[in-house]
Amino acid sequence: HHRACGYRAGLHSFSSDTASSEDERQFDSFESAWDAITLVPKDLLDDFEAELWETQSRKFVHGTKYVSVIDAIDTSIDDDERFFRYLLWNERPHLVQTAVQIPSIGAPY
Repeated sequence: HHRACGYRAGLHSFSSDTASSEDERQFDSFESAWDAITLVPKDLLDDFEAELWETQSRKFVHGTKYVSVIDAIDTSIDDDERFFRYLLWNERPHLVQTAVQIPSIGAPY
């Protein structure tokens, strides 16, 4: 499976208490979303990865069904770029479990 499948399954099955009707989940469970996402062509998942980089400066390092490791550029503190590696539990993709600062995107740690 593609390394973005677990993360995408989480995006399509996760619903927070504060989600608007536009953000409501599209699947009743993570497992049903996983089953559907694994049928998506690789080219579309590659396009999703490219869009994630272009719009959010996030890049997959590794992904399984249940966890994703994503490198990101953060400029929220000031204009200086800081690079972080996030560990995400795919069933709750909006919650970063762990973040460590790294020297550059894709750097070995």
